[in-house]
Amino acid sequence: MKLTPAQIRNAAFRELIDQLHGQRQTVLDLWRQHTTGEHPLTTAELADKTGFSLLTLRPRTTELHQLGFLQCVGRVARQGGLYRALSTAEVRRRHQAQQQADTLAQHPQLSL
Repeated sequence: MKLTPAQIRNAAFRELIDQLHGQRQTVLDLWRQHTTGEHPLTTAELADKTGFSLLTLRPRTTELHQLGFLQCVGRVARQGGLYRALSTAEVRRRHQAQQQADTLAQHPQLSL
């Protein structure tokens, strides 16, 4: 059975979502509870608000950012990045847009 592009895209997104478990899921939930687009936080600020250790938050924050679940919206001197959590819908839209861009980069004739 040949998969459609939508089926491939949906499977890739499910694989991305499947990477959320354990501490990674817990830290994403914290970011979603404590940040909005207008009020991003540093990891130190999130640690202060939640009581979680920076040693737990920083590595998971990096992973979540690399996976596309957090957006770095700026920097604070000596404190690092300002992050906000993306909703699942935002993550899905960004993931789909990146997949389309990757496809066009590999097959430029498709953009005609």
